[in-house]
Amino acid sequence: MPLTFGVEHLQPDRSVYVCPHEARTCPPLVVAAARTGLNLRCAEVQRLLPVRGGVRVCTSEGEFCADQVVLACGVWTRAFGVKVAAVRGQAVLLQTQPGAPARFAPPGGGHARYGLGRPDGLYIGATARATDSHRPSVRERGWLLGVASELFADQAWPQCWARDLVGLRPVNPFGPPLVAPHPTLPRVTVATGHGRHGALLAPLTARRVAELVL
Repeated sequence: MPLTFGVEHLQPDRSVYVCPHEARTCPPLVVAAARTGLNLRCAEVQRLLPVRGGVRVCTSEGEFCADQVVLACGVWTRAFGVKVAAVRGQAVLLQTQPGAPARFAPPGGGHARYGLGRPDGLYIGATARATDSHRPSVRERGWLLGVASELFADQAWPQCWARDLVGLRPVNPFGPPLVAPHPTLPRVTVATGHGRHGALLAPLTARRVAELVL
């Protein structure tokens, strides 16, 4: 049976609307699922050196050679000669009842305004600042809590702040996401520059990376 999508306006001026059938994803669960069954080696990659028939990967835990390398390390891809900019995104997670439908409002102050239920709480997002700082902003937290109050003003259940969510979004200043061979390093494929859409574009990006590698 195909999914149906509908929009219900909550305010006469259409300032808030709900999409009860809006699909959503929980990035922490997606990452955990993707790592299942993998042989992970956690280390800081310091250099990539072309060698005959492959790439030498120099890390904080030693060196090894690979036939091919995929660079999918967000804004840190720029350490390997790829021009991406950092845009800090901040959201808040609220402790409340699970399963809240997605709600949206027009952008305010240059930031998106939306909320949706996740298994770990109610996600309210999200700001965007051109900065490399990982530190959450108290001012932006206050703005996000105001967004939550506006979006879910008709709900009687409590909305208690749980924690700030802060991440650096990699943005390609010259256009769309970068999913292509590295401009100077042979046998290295780059996947970055997705901005706020990295989780949503992950399946398509993975398919394109597989095509390039194979």
